[in-house]
Amino acid sequence: MKQALEDIQNSMVNAKSDTEGLKVAYELFGKRAGAAIYQACKNGSLSFAELGTSLKDNAGSVEKTFNETLDPIDKFKTSMNSLKIVGADLGSSLATVLQPMLEKFASCMKSL
Repeated sequence: MKQALEDIQNSMVNAKSDTEGLKVAYELFGKRAGAAIYQACKNGSLSFAELGTSLKDNAGSVEKTFNETLDPIDKFKTSMNSLKIVGADLGSSLATVLQPMLEKFASCMKSL
């Protein structure tokens, strides 16, 4: 991630001309934000390398904080939601398998 962000910044800042650097910024960030991001990178007020380092340093902290705030009821709800998803998949598979057999059974019952 850090390397990719550095490459993005370098493609703008180290372009052959300001026009080429600005063109890269427009392609990456659009007409509205491109010029501002290009200028911020050019004058050093924005560093994608530092952003990449910051992201790496904080990776997992949101998930960790979220997990630490879960109480037993939240964990139960999460488990039940997972079970619902698995149950729906299982039900769909069973319906596909049982459908022909149920049709035959219904046909046999009608003939009685």
